[in-house]
Amino acid sequence: MPFSITQVGCLPFNFSPKTNAENWGYHIYVPMRLLMRRSTGKSSKVLATFPQLANPPPHYHKPVKETPYRLYRYIALVSKLITSAEDRLIVFIGQIGVGNYFPIVECQSMWATAYLDRKLETPSWDVQEKNVTLFTAWCRRRYLSGGERGNNMTFELIGYMDGLLEDLGLSSHRKGWIKDLLAPSMTSDFAGLKEEFIQKYGYNESGK
Repeated sequence: MPFSITQVGCLPFNFSPKTNAENWGYHIYVPMRLLMRRSTGKSSKVLATFPQLANPPPHYHKPVKETPYRLYRYIALVSKLITSAEDRLIVFIGQIGVGNYFPIVECQSMWATAYLDRKLETPSWDVQEKNVTLFTAWCRRRYLSGGERGNNMTFELIGYMDGLLEDLGLSSHRKGWIKDLLAPSMTSDFAGLKEEFIQKYGYNESGK
C-alpha cells in the first residue's frame, strides 16, 4: 500500500513499497518532538553564534506535522545510498521561501545541471547531513513559526546564491571585495553567469 511521506525538500508524495522512499532519503511523517530532540545540539551551536535568538518575543506558532525540508543546498537528496556521482538521479528546484525566485532559480538550475552531469564535487554524506541539520535549527530560531519547515531564506537570498556560485567556481558576478561588501546586488551583476557557466563546464548553447 502507498504511504504518505514528506520528501526531504518537496511536497508530500506517495511511495510503494516503503523501501523506495527510505532508501533514497525520504522522511516519513514523524512527531515534531523527535525532530526537536535531534536538532538540540545544532540549536545550541546556533545560539552560541547568535545569542540574540535565544529569547524570541511572543509570536503565533503554526503547528507543523511533517518533517522539515532536508535537501543539500536545497536541491539534492541527502542519502547514504548516494555514494558516487553515478547515483545522482533527481534534484528539486525552487523549494525555498524567498521574495524573488528569478535569480535563485537560475543559480539553482546551473548547480543542478552540473550536479546531475557529475561535474560538481559535493562533500560526503555526513558533512551534507550536518550542514542541513544546522541550517534547519538556525531557520527555526531565525524565523520562529515561519522557519519550522526549514526552508525560509527571506533575508538570506544573496548569501544562498553566493554559496551556490562558489560551489560552481563562478565569479563573473563579483565586483571587488569592497563593492561586494557595501554595494547593492543588482540583476545586471549576474548577466554573464550563463556564458561563464557554459565555458567553464564545457557546454554549448543547446546544453550538451
